[in-house]
Amino acid sequence: MAGGIEWESGGRAAVDSASGDAVSVQSSRALPPGTPARGVLTASGEAHESFVLKVMACRRRDDGQFAIRGRLVSATREVREAFARAATDRPARNTP
Repeated sequence: MAGGIEWESGGRAAVDSASGDAVSVQSSRALPPGTPARGVLTASGEAHESFVLKVMACRRRDDGQFAIRGRLVSATREVREAFARAATDRPARNTP
């Protein structure tokens, strides 16, 4: 999966968008605002990148997934670039 995320506390997510430290993901689990969510970003052909996402907003979508917006905390340039690549590799979809 391009732009796949494995949450440390369980569950998966996919990167929807990334601009600098601002990130939006579609997650299989809810994460309350304020949570420092730890995870690993995996992308085909790339190393795994560990990161911490400070959750700003989490909303349940009609399809049962959760739309999460947050900010990468203390992210290296490599992590930010990996998120940007993952967001551009993801196929476009309609959001409710």
